[in-house]
Amino acid sequence: MTTAHDTSACPVLTGPNNFQIWKLRIISKLRREKVLQVVTGEELKPSPAKPTSSEDPEITWILKDEKAHGIIQDHISDALLMRRTGDLTSSKELFDKLVSLHQMSNIALAFYSFQQLTKLSWDGTSPIQDHITKIQTIDSYLLLRTKCLTKSEGLSRFVKRLIRRQVREHSSEWRFSNGSWSSSE
Repeated sequence: MTTAHDTSACPVLTGPNNFQIWKLRIISKLRREKVLQVVTGEELKPSPAKPTSSEDPEITWILKDEKAHGIIQDHISDALLMRRTGDLTSSKELFDKLVSLHQMSNIALAFYSFQQLTKLSWDGTSPIQDHITKIQTIDSYLLLRTKCLTKSEGLSRFVKRLIRRQVREHSSEWRFSNGSWSSSE
């Protein structure tokens, strides 16, 4: 039986292909475990001082950092762990390194997908629905990439306008009847 706190809820980061979903899920998991602020740097390591209570703030912070570091390491591939991040000791360093490694890759993938979208043209021989599906697939991929990268929907709105324009252009030339598309000429 799986629960929301199961480790399977957060995928293992393998590379740029699953980075965005991994980032969303790992942030959620770190927040749930109450260690996200250590990873983001919002909760800084306190200076060593004589504790005034039974709990030393520095020890508490170190325990949170170690917990966050372990959670992140548990959710990255062995290859990433061994090649790129094995020497990083703080959870913030580890997370920042993973983001820097994969953020640029995602920008490149989004640009490549956008280029694919702008080069798409319907040849008239395949069903129009197949062409529309290709456009929508690339649009969904771009939306995921751009939303996570820029939190802006400008590109997504542009893509949707492009889809509507292509559909309008081709729908005036073609009509759908009896389960298939045919030329209106």
